[in-house]
Amino acid sequence: METFLKLKTIRFEMSNDGKYFFNICELGEAGIQELLSSGKSSLEILKTFYFSCLEMLHDGFYKDFRFNIWNGTYWFLITHSLQEPSEDSEFSSMSDEHELISEQIKFQSLTKTEKTILVLFSRGNSQVQILKLMNTSDETFRVHLKHIYKKLEIHSKSELIIWLKKFGCHLLTRPNL
Repeated sequence: METFLKLKTIRFEMSNDGKYFFNICELGEAGIQELLSSGKSSLEILKTFYFSCLEMLHDGFYKDFRFNIWNGTYWFLITHSLQEPSEDSEFSSMSDEHELISEQIKFQSLTKTEKTILVLFSRGNSQVQILKLMNTSDETFRVHLKHIYKKLEIHSKSELIIWLKKFGCHLLTRPNL
């Protein structure tokens, strides 16, 4: 299992009114281990279950769902609601929405420190400024940056800047960073 995304429990809850959610599917550690032993990665498992729920949502009966991930220490919550996309929405097509969801899942695997680094980068801070703000060494910062690149599946600072421009405003402003 990937060390950066340890899965203990995955739970999907659906609602047809946005107020009362009920459990549709819960996969515990044993079920997750079985899927991992079949060769699927943690990210593939999350994507499969998430997109299955998304299909149920778009079938029309349900209006909202919550996707809960327990890694043994923290619960991560991803929510989705059917809404009419606005005309100026960057993510109005289904494939764009799937891409955002995929990036949201990757984003949830980041540690609090890694998310802080992304927030500081997105606000225009340089590496030197971030080192000072976080009171950390250059080596420690580079380790965090290496982990960010691996988890977000990017390979350079320019790709990080592109990722921040495309997804940062959608993911870095969420209250459950």
